[in-house]
Amino acid sequence: MRVPYHKRKKRLTGIGVPVREMRPMRPNVIWAMDFQFDQTSDLRTFKMLNIIDEFTRECLAIDVGRSIRAD
Repeated sequence: MRVPYHKRKKRLTGIGVPVREMRPMRPNVIWAMDFQFDQTSDLRTFKMLNIIDEFTRECLAIDVGRSIRAD
């Protein structure tokens, strides 16, 4: 008989920062940026850049375009 091996779970952290220190304490402290892709009915793709305030979960900006660079 074999005993099942249980792998230990690692603690979630950001880039060298513990999770509890990354929690936003007030608005406009931590923002999240995310690219989303979609297609129109004629199969042309476009990209959306969303910027969200982590504390209020409010969308601060949405930039839409066919070609948005990460700069």
